[in-house]
Amino acid sequence: MTCTSGHSRNRHVGEELGRGKTLPEILKEMGMVVAEGVTTARGAYTLARRTGTATPIIDETYAILYEGRDVPSAIRNLMSRSAGQE
Repeated sequence: MTCTSGHSRNRHVGEELGRGKTLPEILKEMGMVVAEGVTTARGAYTLARRTGTATPIIDETYAILYEGRDVPSAIRNLMSRSAGQE
């Protein structure tokens, strides 16, 4: 499924984060079902740090998922930065 499908686990996680739930709360509700984007975000963030690659969108996604940053703050951070590559 893509993130545009109503059946997408990744979409579900994103919508719940947008409603203010934390990742642990969402994953607990989902049970054993895995949203692959959650683990992919960690891997992408780790790889970017290891290679010194600037990845502002990945950084904010990681901060939401694993550091408790709220979605509105992450959006503000992204929208207030100078345009660049990613």
